[in-house]
Amino acid sequence: MKKTNLGEMVKAYQRLFDNMQQGFALFKIVLDDKGKANDYLYVYLNNAYEVMTSVRGSYLQGKTAMEVFGYVDLEQLVKYCDVALHGRPIEYERFIENSHRYFHFVVFCPEQGYFAILIRDITREKKAEINLRSSEEKFRELTESIEEIYWLWMNEKLLYVSPAYEKIWGATRTSVYNNPDSFLDYIHPDDRLTMLPKFRELPVTGRFNEEFRIVRKDKQTRWIWAQYFPVFNEKGVMYRYAGVAQDITARKEMECALVQAKEKAEESDRLKSAFLANMSHEIRTPMNGIIGLAQLLNDDTVTSAERAEYIELINKSGKVLLNLITDIVDVAKIESGQVEVVIDECNVIQLLNDLYMMFINQKNTGNKKHIELKCWKPASRKDLVIKTDRLRLHQILTNLIGNALKFTEQGFVYFGVEVIKKKSIRFFVKDSGIGIPEDKLLVIFDRFSQVDYSNTRKYGGAGLGLAISKGLVERLGGELTVKSAYGKGSEFSFELPAEISHTDHKETEKRSNRKKIYSWKGRCILITEDDDINYKVLELMLAKTGVRVLRATDGREAVHICTKNDVVDLVLMDLQLPEMDGYEATLRIKKSKPKLPIIVQTAHAMREEKEKSKKAACDDFITKPINAEQLYRKIDRYLKD
Repeated sequence: MKKTNLGEMVKAYQRLFDNMQQGFALFKIVLDDKGKANDYLYVYLNNAYEVMTSVRGSYLQGKTAMEVFGYVDLEQLVKYCDVALHGRPIEYERFIENSHRYFHFVVFCPEQGYFAILIRDITREKKAEINLRSSEEKFRELTESIEEIYWLWMNEKLLYVSPAYEKIWGATRTSVYNNPDSFLDYIHPDDRLTMLPKFRELPVTGRFNEEFRIVRKDKQTRWIWAQYFPVFNEKGVMYRYAGVAQDITARKEMECALVQAKEKAEESDRLKSAFLANMSHEIRTPMNGIIGLAQLLNDDTVTSAERAEYIELINKSGKVLLNLITDIVDVAKIESGQVEVVIDECNVIQLLNDLYMMFINQKNTGNKKHIELKCWKPASRKDLVIKTDRLRLHQILTNLIGNALKFTEQGFVYFGVEVIKKKSIRFFVKDSGIGIPEDKLLVIFDRFSQVDYSNTRKYGGAGLGLAISKGLVERLGGELTVKSAYGKGSEFSFELPAEISHTDHKETEKRSNRKKIYSWKGRCILITEDDDINYKVLELMLAKTGVRVLRATDGREAVHICTKNDVVDLVLMDLQLPEMDGYEATLRIKKSKPKLPIIVQTAHAMREEKEKSKKAACDDFITKPINAEQLYRKIDRYLKD
């Protein structure tokens, strides 16, 4: 017999047997130094074999019987060896205790030195055989401990029903013995018209194979699979019929769950499509303003007043676009568990006052002047200091208050805080706006969901605020909840665990009304940037500081400039560059000049980029679009005398 590579054999059989319903396993005879069989090796087991025999193929494959059991059944080994070496197949049946099922085994030789076992579940045939050959008493003994219901009928008389009837139907066997048709009374009303005629025809046809529902006395609805078949005497005449019934509720519930999962996936795809269409609208709207107004600025007839107005509108559109991008990044960070929180003291009263002033100005400069805006604070406290992340708390409340104002046409928007207990406070935002339908309350926090995408056209927004707020609240140790009535308004609230200070605190950080003037005259900064527009922005930002600016358009050029002279005092390094990326360029520069400060400036804002920058020995990190004041502060940290 031709020898076959073991790996190729396993692969060939795996393709053949992986999806078959019968169990299949492949083994190799293990020979000792003298060529005598002393063990066998588990080569491959398909899924059906694992299920039927309750073994784990991932554990057994590649192991010998000695390794698995600590011994080898010599009697079995002799039989397997005969099959593997001489090609003589064997067959046998076995009842496996742990599965309570009968199986038919065929052991054959697929390749010399190997033997395969093919298993077929013959439980149903075996039980039918027992029914035919055994007396009613033996049949009763067999079925007493089996979970399925077994029936025996003759001339419309019920001869036997197994104890499982009481467990599944929830009725006594005595009741069905006294009135054999009483089990039909439990059939679900919606299934009666279909099932009753088929049961009535059973004495004539002798066959029945259906799935239906029953409603028990305890009001439980159960799914039943029932099958009836004729029993013939020695002369081939049907003299009775037997049946089996099984509770398949668990299977039906699983099928229902799969259908719901499919529908949910389809709904998710629909929501993603709607979300992407909305995102396109939200991105293109400010971009249209930016590009259109930039074109108008090129017109020589534009007055200085008009030019100032256009620039202001471009700034506003740019901020809208930046906020949208920030929201998208925040959602990605929340889903990947990368949201960073910085726990420190936060004066909640001061935070609420800042929010109130911000939204009062927003309300009065927009079309919401008629909306009543109120901020509720504990009357007994001028200061309420807790330990939390002030920036994230500000972001959450800004989203919730902004939504409340956006979706409120008449009435009020209230927001505030109340102390629940010593280590917990509750924030709330309440409005008299359009409200949320009850069937949407569970989906409004999903990142692709909005109550009504038609509202997006009316009110604007990408629909990410609530998803972000929910994620941030959970990151701070709370839970965001909502109460709402459609057309009557909504209330969002969350309770945060917080260490509340019992002494009044004042804000330690005061913002200066005067901007710091930065001057780095006599210093030199190398800007490594391949994009001309981004380079020009940085050059203009740095022009007022008096610093000398050099440019490198790729990483290789940056390495050359830094390593061949000593004029560069600091490097602004982009990450995505041609020829050589910013990571590699930074590593090479640092190897030659470890003390030269390198600040990464990139459009990537995820934690991985920051971690990679640290590993590349970068000194600092700034995210595009670059805020000029933030850039000045970072540079000043390294260039100040």
